[in-house]
Amino acid sequence: MPDINISRNQIPLLLGGTGDLTVHAGVSNPTAKLTPTDKDLLSVTFGVGGGQEFSLGAGNTVKLGVKAGANANLTPLWPTSSPSRLAVLADHGLADYFTAHGDDLILILSLGTNTEANLAGSFAYSFLTAKATLEAGANAGYFYSRSYPADKSLQDILLNFFSGLRLPANITAAPSPGEVVRFEYGGYLKLGAELSVGYELKGAPSIDIGQLLLSEHYQLSIIGNLALGASVAGNFSVEVRSAADAGGAPMPNWARVIVRKKRASQFNIAADVSVDASSDLQGLPDTPNEFLGALLGVNAKNWLNMITQIEGRVRQLSDLPTLQAELDTLARSYLSEWIGKATDKLATTEFNSLLEKLQKVVASYKSLDNSAITLFDRYFNMVSGDTGILADKLNELKALTSWDQFQGKVDPQLWSIVQRLTGGDPLNWILGRIKIPVAGGEPIVPSLTELQKRAQQTLDLIQGEAHDEIRKVIALAKSKFPIDGFLKDLSAVDSIEKLKALSEDKLGGFIERLIGKGIGQLSNSELGQTITRLNKILVGANDFENKVYAKFKEAAKQSFSFKLHADYSRASERDALIDVMINLASDEGKALMRAAGHGDFQDILAGFRPELVKINSGLLTHKVTKQSTFSVNVVGWHGGWHYQGMDRVIIGAEQQIKAEDNGALTVFTTIDMTKERERKRNGERVFTSFLLRFLGESHGVLAFDKANQQYLLDAITGMAASYGLSFDDPKTTARELSNYLSFASEFGLTEHDGATLEALRAVLPQKSPDDFGPISANYEVRYTAPGLKALFSAPTPDDAIRKIMRKIVLANYRGKSDHLEGIGWCYWTDGILAIWKKGQAEFTNNTSLKFEPIQASPFANLPAPSNVVLNKQQLSVLSTLFFIEENMVAGLQKLQTLIQASAAGATKIKPHDFEKALGKIGDALKDFDDFDEGVNTVFAVFDQLINLRTPAGQARASSLRLVSQVDSDGTIREVTKMFIAQPEAADEELVAGAATP
Repeated sequence: MPDINISRNQIPLLLGGTGDLTVHAGVSNPTAKLTPTDKDLLSVTFGVGGGQEFSLGAGNTVKLGVKAGANANLTPLWPTSSPSRLAVLADHGLADYFTAHGDDLILILSLGTNTEANLAGSFAYSFLTAKATLEAGANAGYFYSRSYPADKSLQDILLNFFSGLRLPANITAAPSPGEVVRFEYGGYLKLGAELSVGYELKGAPSIDIGQLLLSEHYQLSIIGNLALGASVAGNFSVEVRSAADAGGAPMPNWARVIVRKKRASQFNIAADVSVDASSDLQGLPDTPNEFLGALLGVNAKNWLNMITQIEGRVRQLSDLPTLQAELDTLARSYLSEWIGKATDKLATTEFNSLLEKLQKVVASYKSLDNSAITLFDRYFNMVSGDTGILADKLNELKALTSWDQFQGKVDPQLWSIVQRLTGGDPLNWILGRIKIPVAGGEPIVPSLTELQKRAQQTLDLIQGEAHDEIRKVIALAKSKFPIDGFLKDLSAVDSIEKLKALSEDKLGGFIERLIGKGIGQLSNSELGQTITRLNKILVGANDFENKVYAKFKEAAKQSFSFKLHADYSRASERDALIDVMINLASDEGKALMRAAGHGDFQDILAGFRPELVKINSGLLTHKVTKQSTFSVNVVGWHGGWHYQGMDRVIIGAEQQIKAEDNGALTVFTTIDMTKERERKRNGERVFTSFLLRFLGESHGVLAFDKANQQYLLDAITGMAASYGLSFDDPKTTARELSNYLSFASEFGLTEHDGATLEALRAVLPQKSPDDFGPISANYEVRYTAPGLKALFSAPTPDDAIRKIMRKIVLANYRGKSDHLEGIGWCYWTDGILAIWKKGQAEFTNNTSLKFEPIQASPFANLPAPSNVVLNKQQLSVLSTLFFIEENMVAGLQKLQTLIQASAAGATKIKPHDFEKALGKIGDALKDFDDFDEGVNTVFAVFDQLINLRTPAGQARASSLRLVSQVDSDGTIREVTKMFIAQPEAADEELVAGAATP
């Protein structure tokens, strides 16, 4: 059989090597056409002249190295080929190719793509650069296919085929139908995302269980855009092929680029994910204090929320004085301005006219989508006067017949309006269909139709007679109650006389909201202190919004990082991580393709440029959403529009506003968060109160309130906490890693796919064979609603509660010191409690006591000692732990009794009585926190109790975050790995976060 030699000079992008390529053709006549067959007829050998490696790729891009003498198969496929041979086409979008091209054949070259090489020793924490040459079969692979008329001679096909070999980074023209270029590599995938940043607020007047009632729900407001850059380390393939529109029609000059995860069986997690903001928030609201206005209740939506609540109260009340008492000075001032008469001057007979006016606003408010209200509020100045700019833009949107009409450089003002009408997620809407939450479900509707519906609603709000009253509400808020106007006027209040004169003025009402007390209620000494306090508030307000935006950025980075980890871990080798189309008709498009060939999609994904890039649905481009909506929980907001602690928030924003690990924000008003220890303790108090209140409502002990229960769920989710472990020794050995994984296993946290020592070896950089350097570990748990509701759904035995508490203490005391570790072993051991119960005073009065035998360890890699001797001081600590345990058991059993009684049909109790009944739990948790030597371990108690009733796969999701260090080109930097175990329930059902060791 003849061989066909192809000179290296005939392959423009083949570098190095002095020999030729030899194609071994299993045919008698290479000048004739190939005859269809299922046999492998062709293979190629890279020449060995000079023994040099061949490299495929241009000099200024990453290259693929092929060893001299390497052999690879060339596979021809025809329409008549067997299904098993044709199956490879489906993996590259060519499954239907022969339907329209029945007279063609496809030739495929594959280099190193099927290797089973173990990457543990070869994975590099590095980005692809123009200097990089990756070796086929070791840390890189290559796939190339091309179609030809079946009657073309083999020799002509081969010369054309090899002359077209190139990597994705070398592609400058759109591939032809049937042509696919795929490059596999181990390294970093760089991403970009322009997030539409928004927030919504909920809050309660107090964290006391009896007062955990929703104050207000301030719905989503989009405030601006934030550009993020991210990198994900792993094994990827970058595939380029021809592009087609939604109808299947070819798109000349466009290339489709798809990125997938490779070697999923070996690399279930991202080896490293890092996220950073590449810009500040852009396109912020005209008012520099928009978020502060929402907190203080003076934005238009706040007043609409107030009117909605008042409308309900007016229908219930029989007298105006009661309504008056429920409103603060500022609320009464606003209401008086709106109705044109002081509320205390209204006659009882005017109740009906007031109710009618309120009902008009409420009906209008409920008929409109939140986006219409927010848009009208945001662009209020654009609808006043004769300009009508907003109406013009909305009519432009109504006239659209296709999303494709967004071509060229999109008008930034129009795009900003689209972002707000789509709730900050326009790129998902552009895909054509969207889920719209409605009563009874989430139907999928055409997104352009829904956009135009919202545009029409906003036009109706601007122009329609039916919404005249709601326009007056918004106009009054913007003209006479703006946050910026209040702050400006506040700067002139520089004396006690001026302050006292504002007692019944709306500015005085604003001051009341700041300091939580009416001016008329202040003593003479408090008046002077208030002047000083107001000065500090003004100073804090000058930079308040910048501090808040910094928190938004921090939360966005944390949330985006988690989503990248989660969706990467879910992905199979068939899932598209990224799926985009790039227009190669311009130099800018060619530059984007060159970057894509290096695994760099940051500029491709960072913005909306439909003339250059079209983004299809992909796990890391749409599941990792283009929207960051921050759920803000205001702990201690307002009750009946009486505010508290807002001055503390403004002055100490850095401490009082906390960015949570999962992307939420918590604002603490009445709780001092300036001290580190208090921050942790108060965070646990808040979580415990919300959890207990939720248990009361969900089990029917308290009256059910759907809105309040959803608020409780949102708050618990937002305050997800974590429990950290640190490897203090700068040299972390494999044995130490195994020890910490054994702790995780005992606490039910190793259901993570691949959270084993073997898996860690593949992704943790090593300084030497048994030295992983310094490592920190962080565990986090989130729950489903069924998981929480299962808690105490059946009686939990006392001994189960005791075992949980003892295991937590042992885990925390272990390794702290010999003093504490001995106490931990004795606390864990059954039988010592009985000795203590015989006489606590006698127990602690001993100079020392020896305890044996010590109960076997619950942890696989932590053997128990044969005996422990405790001195007098240690016995005192152990005695305190037993006292705490007794209180905890008594409190939890009381909770169980209430829940079981409710299930049996008992009368619901009042929130205050429920709080009083659970007093022992709060006391025990506080004391336990003082003595358990852990961080956030009160959550571990509830975590383990939930696990007793509900299988972990149904009750919770958990994550293990490992942070280690790697030396990259002489620079030490941190790399982060996260194992994520998802529950069987859908993501949107995740409702609670708690920490366990």
